[in-house]
Amino acid sequence: DCPLAFFKLIDSFIESFNERNHESEFSLPNYLIVLLRQLQKAIIGLIWITDFRDGRSIESGFIGTIKKLQQCSMWPVTSLQRACPIGSSTPNKEKNAVTTYKDGALVDYIIRNIIAYIEQRVSAMCYILRPRTRNPRDISERVMMVYCTMLCHRIEICFCRHPDQLMMCALYLVCKKMGYVQSVTFNDLQIAYEEMTKDFLLPQTMYAMFHRIMIRPGTDGFGDIISLYNEIFVPAMSDLWFEVAKAQVPAAMLTF
Repeated sequence: DCPLAFFKLIDSFIESFNERNHESEFSLPNYLIVLLRQLQKAIIGLIWITDFRDGRSIESGFIGTIKKLQQCSMWPVTSLQRACPIGSSTPNKEKNAVTTYKDGALVDYIIRNIIAYIEQRVSAMCYILRPRTRNPRDISERVMMVYCTMLCHRIEICFCRHPDQLMMCALYLVCKKMGYVQSVTFNDLQIAYEEMTKDFLLPQTMYAMFHRIMIRPGTDGFGDIISLYNEIFVPAMSDLWFEVAKAQVPAAMLTF
């Protein structure tokens, strides 16, 4: 799949160039590395929704590859088995074999990067919201536990939606249902998100992030972030979030 290959190519380019030109005048300038990493972040968002926007079948692309792994009993991939606080922390021997297959290895690589990307986003959001929070680090860790649980056990709700939209749902759930910051609102989260992304998101993209979200794939069923939370996220996570609230932070999560 072209976007996935391009994502990995950027990583390979940065690593290869810097290894060969370490501490030389020909090393990549920092501003170029920042731009390339921003491009990777854009790809992370687009791979979940490009199938819908292009009018192609949901069975193609990154989503199609995940569905294929599910059909072959190869989901969750290794990185999720290690990071998810619910379920075995030791990868099943049969499922661990997924990393020997081309598709499985690539998906596992992308999922590791998505977790790292979301962790950066959550930390930044908690930092901006810090006057309202008791302990930003505790909130950030709990949000990541919810997010990894969603990826592991409810991956279908990610299809045709941007990872940041579900990150904000996870953050709201931790604040409200787990009682970390019960006074927080989605308007607070939108203000914090706009502050975090003001230098690289266009106004129309910002609007779509909160007000044009796919609620019912395959139809024109769009809604806002509150509809996503109430109609999709909470019903999907209702039998899991209480377990996450009691769970310990997985050691593997601390390595991303």
